[in-house]
Order: sequence, then structure tokens, then C-alpha cells
Amino acid sequence: MTHGKKLENMLIVCSATLSDCMLILLGIGGLSYFVGENGIVTAILYGISTVFLVCCGWNLWFRDVSHVMNAKEKTEISLRKRCIFVFLISLFNPQAIFDTVMVIGVTSLSYKLYGEKVLFTLVCMLTSLFFFSMLVIIGKIINKNLTADKYKIIDRFSAVLMWGFGINTLVKCMNNILALLG
Repeated sequence: MTHGKKLENMLIVCSATLSDCMLILLGIGGLSYFVGENGIVTAILYGISTVFLVCCGWNLWFRDVSHVMNAKEKTEISLRKRCIFVFLISLFNPQAIFDTVMVIGVTSLSYKLYGEKVLFTLVCMLTSLFFFSMLVIIGKIINKNLTADKYKIIDRFSAVLMWGFGINTLVKCMNNILALLG
């Protein structure tokens, strides 16, 4: 991997991490309480998350992997646009909002001292940076010897996982709506 490619990957990782850090701060800052206590907002987020996961699965299932496999093909999207896309998709991904804002926000309530809460926040942010960095590294390792057929199998497996998570989220959405109605 060239120096320029490493820099590109680092900037994309930083974009995703920055987005995650914003969600972490929102969760620890109290958004988790608002979302958790507002059944309508929770149901809407579950509904949007279900659609998001189904669409992601659909795109993976039907994606043409031929352009992905052609390493010589120049990327048409600028680095700036890719960073913005990664930032926005990470920030507005309803599943990430639930995972980051709700789980981390609720967990942060167990830390009463200011110093503990700051340390918890920093550890969450560093964990996010580590996670996105590992995604890039593992992706590069896997992509080295991946054939189009194997790539398609991974895409199909990922699509099925997305749909499974989507069904789980839909069940949560329906339970939430039923709780609001009754």
C-alpha cells in the first residue's frame, strides 16, 4: 500500500471516528434519555433502522463486484466526498444511533464522578478509532486474495445478516408501537 493510500485510509477512518465521537458525546450528554423516554421517537428510529438495514442488504445482495475486483480502476469519487459520505452515513445510520447513543449513553449513567465520566468518554472514543482502524486493516488483508466469487459469497452472507438484523429491529419496532397503543 502506498503512502498516499495509507493517508486516504487514515482520513476515512478519522471521518467515521469523528462521527462516532459526536454520537458518543450526544449519548453521554443526555440524548439517550430523550430517545429512551420518548416512545414515538424510539418507534420512528426503529422503523427507519429497519428500512436502512433492508436497503443495505438489498444493495449487498445485488451489487456488481466486477468493479470492486478491478484494482487498477481509478476511484471516481474524490477523497473529500468519500470522507463526507462516511461521516454522514455513520452519523445518520439509525442502528449506529441506537448502538452508540443508547448503549453508551445509558452505560455512562453508572459513572457519577466527573473524572470517571470523562475517562469513560475518552475510552469509548479510542475504542471507536481502534474499531474503524481494524476494519480497514482486516479489509485490506481479506481483499488481497479475494476472487469475485468469494467476494459475492461474502456480500450475500452480509446481506442475510443485514436482513436478520432488520427483522429483529422490525420486531422491536412493532413491540414499541404496541406498547404505545396499549
